[in-house]
Amino acid sequence: MTPYRMLNIFADFETALYFSTITFSTVGYGDIVPAHARRILTALEGVNGSLLIGC
Repeated sequence: MTPYRMLNIFADFETALYFSTITFSTVGYGDIVPAHARRILTALEGVNGSLLIGC
């Protein structure tokens, strides 16, 4: 279960998984955007993904 689904940021699992995957892989399409209060979580996941995948 993704943190986005646990925090009820997205309504369904598929959307949360899709958003988490594109954010972690640092692709960042931008077609799905979380609420303003949760954007720091998104930024941290992007940094984490770039460090883990990039190494």
